[in-house]
Amino acid sequence: MKISNLNEQIILKIFRKNFITMPNIFLGVNKNLGEFNDAGVIELDNGALLVVTTDMIGLKTHIPDIATPEQVGKKAITVNVSDLAAMGARPIGMVISVGIPQDINVEFLEKVAMGMNKSAEEYGTCIFGGDINKTDDLIIAGTALGLTTKNKLITRNNAKIGDIVCVTGTLGDSAAGYFAWKNNLKLPKNIQDVLYPKFLEPIARIKESLILKDLGIVSSCGDISDGLGWELYKTSRASKVSFVIYEESLPIQNEVFYVANKLKLDPLDLILYYGEDFELLLTIYGDKWKESIKKAHKLGVNLIKIGEVSNYKENNILLRKDNTEYKIKNVGYDQFKS
Repeated sequence: MKISNLNEQIILKIFRKNFITMPNIFLGVNKNLGEFNDAGVIELDNGALLVVTTDMIGLKTHIPDIATPEQVGKKAITVNVSDLAAMGARPIGMVISVGIPQDINVEFLEKVAMGMNKSAEEYGTCIFGGDINKTDDLIIAGTALGLTTKNKLITRNNAKIGDIVCVTGTLGDSAAGYFAWKNNLKLPKNIQDVLYPKFLEPIARIKESLILKDLGIVSSCGDISDGLGWELYKTSRASKVSFVIYEESLPIQNEVFYVANKLKLDPLDLILYYGEDFELLLTIYGDKWKESIKKAHKLGVNLIKIGEVSNYKENNILLRKDNTEYKIKNVGYDQFKS
């Protein structure tokens, strides 16, 4: 059987079943706790935890041709730091491996490196090592390291019935920007100025994550990299709960509806089944919600309620504006099927 016949999750299982683990691995692919989370965790001394994640982008497969080289470099950092944000870990450093095609322009590579460094600085970290190799495409594989403690680690595993489901920002902007670019849709400047920054230069919500972690109000967390539907699925399976999401509460900007209308797309599909919003999907302790939202707002963190945690079911539910129920599919963006 060829890889082309498989999806991303089945391919991951090929590796997972062949890996062993060690006692100092607090959370990893071979532990039930680690299967649905965004990074691995190594236990250090005195309750300290080292959070480790890796993510890779390729110029041909992940980057639109309108992206600047600085944006390419920035994204390589953001996708890794976002996974640390999902776990409430403070970034302490990164190593980067870069595959470089021989025909790439030196000035282009210089600007990629500058973008990587600028992004790392913005997230309060640095790139301190890595590797380079000759490849057929520009490939950037990052590994980000972060620190937290056992009592401050955030995972997808602790959502409880009655908790509030929320996100840190608007949804669907990146997907709308992507489809506009892919379909050569000429956007008015005011709409492009809203969508393209999220599409080309996303932001990891590390500041928000560290603030919320210290407030002690988060029962579960993940970053929205593969679509809201898939992120809900991962958290629901990790916590053994389900979610009821309210369509009228979803933070969707008018610019997303504009693109969806022009291209005859369902705006909900853009939000549920495509990724790279890089907002945090959180559950907040239900009995602390009113107090929590006030504290978070004072500290500059935007929390938007989109639903509630409910009893464990096969599918998560979207309650439509007309009060009908839509079963959210347990799928998201899959690069092996795109």
